[in-house]
Amino acid sequence: MGAFIQNSSIKDSYLNFNMFAKNIDLFFSLYIPQIIQNEFKDSYVVFAGGDDLFIIGQWQSTLDLARRIRAEFIDFVKSKELSISLGIALFKPSRPVNYLAHHLEELLKNSKNIDGKNSITLFNSSVKWSEYIEIFDELSTLMGDLGDDDKMAFFYRILDICDMSSRLQSKFSPQDALWRSKLNYSYNRNIKSKDENLLQSLNKNIAKSPKAVKMVVSELIYKRRENG
Repeated sequence: MGAFIQNSSIKDSYLNFNMFAKNIDLFFSLYIPQIIQNEFKDSYVVFAGGDDLFIIGQWQSTLDLARRIRAEFIDFVKSKELSISLGIALFKPSRPVNYLAHHLEELLKNSKNIDGKNSITLFNSSVKWSEYIEIFDELSTLMGDLGDDDKMAFFYRILDICDMSSRLQSKFSPQDALWRSKLNYSYNRNIKSKDENLLQSLNKNIAKSPKAVKMVVSELIYKRRENG
């Protein structure tokens, strides 16, 4: 945001700067809390103001809300130069709020440390929003349609396979290089539907962005455990 202000006409007058600052603050302090109050009643706003948000809520509602906030912010600013980064974590209800705040601040730093920011940190992985949303839209549909007969072991195996692919991107290992064959084997052993679109999607996305796949699959694991 600092770079955006510096390179725009906003800084040319106090009136422009004041209007810009007020609109940003209103988005976070009034507009988003209003959405939460009306549509995400399982979420609670601890703080909202300036360009910051601190929200606590039921895990699935909070993840849905995070994606909604990002979409609303893009529509609000109507500029590719401004973006929003988030840090999200799951905690047991007994954790004190000050611990949550400190831990989430570190996760937010992880998001902002990615070149160009515009990122999300979730399930201890950090990726660009564009990577995450693209893979979320694709895999949440394909994997969400899996039946009860399809084994949960496959979901957990994908997490291991994502780690193998991630390590392979920084250092070659013969063992990690076997991730595709392990994926195909686990898929054929555990998935009854034999949906080739799902297998092709996993192969493509684990090679391209294993961290984003791990984030999406981790959410699906929580969802299946809760529904089961």
